[in-house]
Amino acid sequence: MYLLRLPRHPDVFFYSVRNAGSSANFLCILDETASIYDRYMGEMRGRPLTVRLVRPNEIPECIRELSEIRLAASYRYPSQAVYQFAHELCHFRIENPVCESLRWLEESFCEAGSHFVLRRLTPSVFLQGGHEALAEYAPKFSKYSEEILSTAKEVDLADPDQIRRFTMNCYLREENLCAAEQLLHVLSRRADLWKAVCYLGHVPEGFSFYDSLTIWRQHCPAELQSAVDMVCGIFRQRH
Repeated sequence: MYLLRLPRHPDVFFYSVRNAGSSANFLCILDETASIYDRYMGEMRGRPLTVRLVRPNEIPECIRELSEIRLAASYRYPSQAVYQFAHELCHFRIENPVCESLRWLEESFCEAGSHFVLRRLTPSVFLQGGHEALAEYAPKFSKYSEEILSTAKEVDLADPDQIRRFTMNCYLREENLCAAEQLLHVLSRRADLWKAVCYLGHVPEGFSFYDSLTIWRQHCPAELQSAVDMVCGIFRQRH
């Protein structure tokens, strides 16, 4: 077993059964995923992180208290690895645990993060680093995103009953995809919304979803509050 550092992220370690040379392409996609988040969320400094692969039948997860991300992915499927790593890294970038009423929103942002990253992995990204094989593979990243989003279940995100369903179960995957699609529309206009996502963990427990949105907005810097307003608009109650 090898413990490898990501090239541009020396605080991120990857447990690999292969040496650095044989793992170069896999390290590249993890490194580029982290770099995309750095670009939009700000650099992740002083937070060591370990990434390891687990069995394919296990659940990918971020364990904040251990500073560890576990991926149920394979070297043979780069799209799957990016999809899982981007999701779990979004969880990790939210430093504090998110309150119960916003857990499903966190899940939806993390899902949106996977697609946000997959759409930005173009051939030019990998050619600059000399990863020709990944450059040839690159069109499959966006195709993988399209295939997953095609399974979204359309739901009324302004319906309080739907919000209650989310609050009771934050892992309604097909319905979360609907929320993720809407968040992607906002992110396409306001990519600085990613910086506001980092403040989701500042909301205390004990508030309704709608009140929690207001508190989240208040914790964000003034320049990000209009982006948060766009998110609130997606879920605004009908009167």
